[in-house]
Amino acid sequence: MSEYTNFVRDFPARCREVLKMAEGPARLRGREVTLLLMAAASAFIVPFERLKPDEEPHASPHPSGDRERFPEMAEAVSNLLNKPFLASELWQNQNAESWRVGELASIAGTPDDWPALKNAKPVSSQKKVRSLLKIIRNALAHGNLFTKGGSPVSEVIFVSTQRDKDGNILGYSFLQVSPSDFQQLLIRWIDFLENTGVPQAVAAELIDR
Repeated sequence: MSEYTNFVRDFPARCREVLKMAEGPARLRGREVTLLLMAAASAFIVPFERLKPDEEPHASPHPSGDRERFPEMAEAVSNLLNKPFLASELWQNQNAESWRVGELASIAGTPDDWPALKNAKPVSSQKKVRSLLKIIRNALAHGNLFTKGGSPVSEVIFVSTQRDKDGNILGYSFLQVSPSDFQQLLIRWIDFLENTGVPQAVAAELIDR
């Protein structure tokens, strides 16, 4: 079979392998955060878009049909999104103080010009996975990525635009986190996908990809 068939389980696992292989050389050149965001843009965005529930107004199913091809994985992702972040499979051995969220009226200038960053709040025990992953998804998809700290980078800031029904910008939501804690999240996301059951018939099909 010449067609690559599994972008929701095997592909992110391969991204994890590449991240591990390239991590040493990237660190030597001070490019570990660049590598991390490159990996996240693929290993997070691709399976997330193909498996996420179609809940937004006028949303349509992903053209890959992966929610139908991998129903167990789609259901697992739906369940994960509805869990409190701090009680989910994505959370383990991380620094809770590293994860902070807030709202911005403007993203003009640089993060040093955003007073709201100083008033960011730790992620609460009620905050759902859905809320945080949506910010990460939107930031990666639209290039709304920022950092603080020079070398090394101390924080990665993900920004999501809030709009009204007519598309007018109301403001911005942000998530800031240390690179090491975000990498733990990414790895646990990939592990979650890899450990989610795949129907036997589909698994047999994937052996010969």
